[in-house]
Amino acid sequence: AIAMDTVDLVMGHLPKMVVITLVIVFCLLGLWFRSFIIPLRSVLSMSLTLSVALGATVLVFGELSWLVPIMAFSIIVGLALDYDVFLVSRIVSMKGDVAAGLASTGHIVVAAGGIMAIAFGGLLWSCSSPVLQQWSFGITVAVLLDTMIVRISLVPILIGWCQSPEGEEDASF
Repeated sequence: AIAMDTVDLVMGHLPKMVVITLVIVFCLLGLWFRSFIIPLRSVLSMSLTLSVALGATVLVFGELSWLVPIMAFSIIVGLALDYDVFLVSRIVSMKGDVAAGLASTGHIVVAAGGIMAIAFGGLLWSCSSPVLQQWSFGITVAVLLDTMIVRISLVPILIGWCQSPEGEEDASF
């Protein structure tokens, strides 16, 4: 009974934790980049990565342990934010030149994602705990998705849309 009460209490606070975390990320990125669009795009792309990774985990494993979304959330947000800030900082420092920013950092993001996926994926095959296998699978999918698709394709496309036709930064970017 105590364990069920604990699970109910923790899971009841999870949506609030997610919203508060994403609002803090939005505000900090907004202050750092002095933009509204960059943090909005970042929060939306992180939410996409989280949703797809946890959805894929449910698809593969069926019902998830209550610990998996809690343990995965902070790690996925941290990794996605790290890769995002690295890539976007380079693009901003190159005066909005998306191609140059991606060319100088894209290979590093992909390599780092590959290394992290190997590290997290190793847990999937090395343990017999269903909770760790679910967590490992979800984190591995998130890292691969975020570094190989979201940061390398989606982010440059969205940043490109926020620029004026002359290639100069839009005031909102």
